[in-house]
Amino acid sequence: MDGSDDMLCSWALDITEKKRAEMTSQYLLEANKIMASSIELQSLLEKIAAVTLVNGFCDFCTIHFPEEGGGLLCRAVIHKDPELTRQVKRIITQYPGYLSDAMGAARVIRTGKSEMSHAGANHYTFNPMGAPALKSYMSVPLFLKGDVIGALTLTSMSRLFDPADLKTAEALALRASQHIENAKLLEEHKAMALNLERSNRDLTYFASIAAHDLKSPLATSQSYLYALLDEPDLSLSDTQKFCLKKAIDANQKMLSQIDRLLTFSFSQCQDTEMQQVSLETVVRSARDNLKTEIEDCGAEFVFESLPMVRGDLTLLIILFQNLFSNSIRYRGTDSLKVDIRATTTGNGCTVSVQDNGRGFDSQCTDKIFRLFEQLPGHENG
Repeated sequence: MDGSDDMLCSWALDITEKKRAEMTSQYLLEANKIMASSIELQSLLEKIAAVTLVNGFCDFCTIHFPEEGGGLLCRAVIHKDPELTRQVKRIITQYPGYLSDAMGAARVIRTGKSEMSHAGANHYTFNPMGAPALKSYMSVPLFLKGDVIGALTLTSMSRLFDPADLKTAEALALRASQHIENAKLLEEHKAMALNLERSNRDLTYFASIAAHDLKSPLATSQSYLYALLDEPDLSLSDTQKFCLKKAIDANQKMLSQIDRLLTFSFSQCQDTEMQQVSLETVVRSARDNLKTEIEDCGAEFVFESLPMVRGDLTLLIILFQNLFSNSIRYRGTDSLKVDIRATTTGNGCTVSVQDNGRGFDSQCTDKIFRLFEQLPGHENG
């Protein structure tokens, strides 16, 4: 072979390597798109396994994760023959692996190093499922924030893997690891949301029970205090009457707080039903619920042409009832007047509730809607 033949072979090899590099780059790009289409962990793992079969890259793939107690959990398995996939799943369920196993995914997870092995080019044996045994296999680690979390194992029954295949598998595992990290974060957030929802539900239930249990003895205590105050035969001194009135006021304040707690627990237990609601109906209902208090103080409520809004009718009534109740509780010396206005905008509706009461410091605006918050100067309300 002369020099021109050597140059021709070198040129042909160079073209082949460039072509393979282009194909590998395209394969990884398409694989990344497929993996990005799923954010749920189990679905993602199954897609990761599936992309390894594309273009005959391998014939069989498994994804393993370590378990507490030294077990090895296979989260995804796929074979190019669907029937063999079902058989392998049954076998893996019956005979799970262990992290202490001498080779394969277990060793890769322990060491964090990829490995590749293959039999002779013409070597075929048959496994219990009746399919040709492996000709070549490689297993690469999956990482999460620098720690090994699993292994991606690829097997071929038809060809021998080479170092370039191993590099492709490692590049695929790197991309898969990034998607797995995102999916795990989503799982954690979902679990946190479920735990928070359960905790809130339990807390709301506890608040409701506690409020009911507290209200009954307080109401009884209140009735006895009134009886003592109104009993003519006791001949109470002015100091004694003052003390009884203070006790009654304190009891009443506690009863009001318990009523708020019951209202809050009730609102949290209800399913929010978003619908078109007449704001005028909401305001009238909230006002009517406070009819006795309004008549006692002679308050005037002014509103007209209030629009339809989208919201939960019950919660909106509770909101306005609390606003009106605060107006009454913290009214000034002049006759109370409450003005309700609404302005519709492209993005929704802005509602203002204004009264001529004591008012509050504008620096406390962010505290107004906090649960059971009392602003400075309103502690006795």
